[in-house]
Amino acid sequence: MTPNYFDWRKASMPETRKADIHLSCHDYSVFIDLNLNHSNLIYLNAISFDGYGYCGVESDNIYLNEDDTQSLLYELSGNNLNNELVTKLIKKLILMNKDKVWNDALQKYHLI
Repeated sequence: MTPNYFDWRKASMPETRKADIHLSCHDYSVFIDLNLNHSNLIYLNAISFDGYGYCGVESDNIYLNEDDTQSLLYELSGNNLNNELVTKLIKKLILMNKDKVWNDALQKYHLI
């Protein structure tokens, strides 16, 4: 796994794992759940990592700004995701929440 290649994909999850947006990377080894707050700004809800498990974050008070949210939503509206842009925005969101997510898992999967 190379640090700059994530192969982001929209993912579907069971009904019990509620989130507005589900993404996956690293060949389905990492799943990221995102939600929209009352102002329609994206925030990190949870991340699960192969070998580490599910890490709930629910940081609805830490969210991407409006421009970044719109960029990510626009990207997700299409079928082929721009890996570079999605990586930049997801890493930004994770960095904002780094004290709430397992650092060793983030490092292993090059998300920080």
